[in-house]
Amino acid sequence: MNTPVPGIFPLGSQHLPAAADLCALAMKDNPLHVRVFGQPDSPRVRRLTRLFRGLLAYVHRKGALVGAFNGRELVGVIGLLPPRHCKPAFRDMPGLLLALLMSTKSPVGLIRLAVWLGTWARIDPAEPHWHLGPLAVKPAWQGSGIGTQLMKHALHHGKGDCFYLETDTPANVVFYGKFGFSVRAAPEILSLPSWVMIRPGAAGDGGVVVRHGQVQSDDRDERLCFIAYRCMYVKPGRGIECSVPLLQNFMRTFFRNHYGGCVDIATGNGWHDGRVNNTKP
Repeated sequence: MNTPVPGIFPLGSQHLPAAADLCALAMKDNPLHVRVFGQPDSPRVRRLTRLFRGLLAYVHRKGALVGAFNGRELVGVIGLLPPRHCKPAFRDMPGLLLALLMSTKSPVGLIRLAVWLGTWARIDPAEPHWHLGPLAVKPAWQGSGIGTQLMKHALHHGKGDCFYLETDTPANVVFYGKFGFSVRAAPEILSLPSWVMIRPGAAGDGGVVVRHGQVQSDDRDERLCFIAYRCMYVKPGRGIECSVPLLQNFMRTFFRNHYGGCVDIATGNGWHDGRVNNTKP
């Protein structure tokens, strides 16, 4: 393991080939990558490289792609897509489809790839969020703190906003949990476990955070309800946005009838007009 003193810099288009190579090598043993792109290491790395070339070009064009450098050596990469940009527009589709088709020429591989990416795309939350990924560190530098530095940089980039990501390794679930992410859903894909995780926006950007019955807010007109790791915003003029569609109407009726605001189900604490009310309905 090296002891890095990396510099964190935005990546330019000239860095995309090296970034794709790094991501493919660092993530070649991810369970879903093995299932989709096959067992032999060398072909799998080549296929992943072709996939990442297309995906990273999209992230670079639509969001931010950041690298960790040791001198001139690229040793880590993280991508960020800003709110409302994680789903490609029509004009972005040709390039992405070409990358998907080039990544695996096997019909079975293409079907598996479509099932994998399609499952995660359907779960992508409706509420505004930064979409993190990929995050990759060169194998020789893994465990040296570069991933932590890249995560801190990314979270500062969208300071106070909601963040969202996907992973297929339990170790990553633990790692992201250290930064305030919690599991939103755990879909099984191609008979393998996966996790989608969310980090709710923090107070300080006009939002409200409910934690263990405590409410913090700098905007009396905006409320947030935090229920079983799922968040729901109440915004003036926009109504309630709930991450669980089946609960949408129930939540709207319940909060308006009983509190006129928000409630922390875990403690029974309700909030109305910026005040904590400990009386249950």
